[in-house]
Amino acid sequence: MAAAADVSKLEFVPGRERFTDLLRGRRWFPDLVAEIRRPSDPAPRALAHVEIEHAYRKRKLVRLRDYNHVLTLGTGLPVHTAVVYLNGGAPDLTRRCLGEVSFGYVPYVFAYNGLGLSGASASEYLTRPEPLAWAFAVLMSPQGFSSRAGVAVACLRRILDASGLDEDRRFRLLNFVRTYVKMDPQTAPEYEALLREAGYREVEEMITTWADDIRAEGRQEGLEKGIEKGMEKMRGVVLDLLSQRFGRLSAQTRRRIADIASLDDLADLARKGLRVDSLEELRLGGRL
Repeated sequence: MAAAADVSKLEFVPGRERFTDLLRGRRWFPDLVAEIRRPSDPAPRALAHVEIEHAYRKRKLVRLRDYNHVLTLGTGLPVHTAVVYLNGGAPDLTRRCLGEVSFGYVPYVFAYNGLGLSGASASEYLTRPEPLAWAFAVLMSPQGFSSRAGVAVACLRRILDASGLDEDRRFRLLNFVRTYVKMDPQTAPEYEALLREAGYREVEEMITTWADDIRAEGRQEGLEKGIEKGMEKMRGVVLDLLSQRFGRLSAQTRRRIADIASLDDLADLARKGLRVDSLEELRLGGRL
């Protein structure tokens, strides 16, 4: 499918409700939906629908089927559904079918792809060419590594050393690893030591580069308008980083970030957010 599609031009549907089921009073919130096109063909030919689940649960498969039905009826396009399990599920990518049995026969079969991360091999995924695989590896089996700390640092090194990644994507992959690394109190000190050894300060340098790029955009668009746009963009980076690392942010924290009127101060806050172990160390207020 990827070979036949132009995956460089996926059109992602915004993360909002797609349809309302008037008969049953349901609203539909798929995690990720993208329009798929063939090369040199402007019209979408199919939809890719991906759900992210914390753990494998068989009863959730009915919801996948319902999402597939509603998306197909609402767009008239074929819908290719996949689900990624952070915990449980069959390791690696598998093709599964869910059949509806009625009066002794199966009138309809729903087919989908499933990817269980926790049982897959981290060492194998770190050798794959796809950058997303390097981030996913942090959730996989640490077999072949001394500890989960070693897996996490190997993921960071793979992402940091990769050529051809733009700064935005590299930052998000690194932040995924930092957010989902699984450690107990015994392995945390090892992780921090390996992190310093691996040169994690390169991520902080990326944030500085982002600030410089935003200033350049401001000069091109006009000083006042550019500064306003740049501040809003950097606030979004800070809020995204802190909420992924420390959970839902309080209204007080959000207000304090909104009150910061310096691009350099926002960039400095983002760098500190990568280093501290708790939100309280930033002195911005607590969590809800």
